[in-house]
Amino acid sequence: MSTEPSVDVVLHILSEERLAALREAYAQAEVGFFNEALNGYRRRLGKSVDFVQPLLTHFYSAEQSERHKERERVLIALLAATHAGYELAIHYYWGLMEGLEPSEITDILLLVYAYTGVDEYTSAIALFEKVLRALDQQPTNDLKSCYEAVVKVSTAVSLSDVEAMINAAVARELEKRGISS
Repeated sequence: MSTEPSVDVVLHILSEERLAALREAYAQAEVGFFNEALNGYRRRLGKSVDFVQPLLTHFYSAEQSERHKERERVLIALLAATHAGYELAIHYYWGLMEGLEPSEITDILLLVYAYTGVDEYTSAIALFEKVLRALDQQPTNDLKSCYEAVVKVSTAVSLSDVEAMINAAVARELEKRGISS
């Protein structure tokens, strides 16, 4: 396996059948998942969660379900551009569960690359690959293990991983231009 995941590799990690099974389990427990997310924000924000509670209710409530894919597209782009590892991993998962296809997420990451550069892209695509691989190894009917696996990989992308991916990308670009490193 190369140091830097390619879009082609990432797009073939989860089969359509497996993704459909994960989505089905998620749809069955969506309200519980919203509450789990809210509890996570409570743990992280403490008393200030009262300030964001109306926003969370507005953007994550079942009444807004037709807008959930749109929300996830926006958040994935913002979080990828700012190296927000933990939050980005969670929103990759939620985006997939809300109906985004892996190809849509890679398109978003390519746009982030076009506007922010190779560092953000390599970090974001590496994390997306790890999230997909983690989901592919979890029981499709166990949301808790899926969520925990996503959280675990979100902290597993180290600076050395990112540096290695950047060096590989730079070496390929130099090679394409006929420049020796």
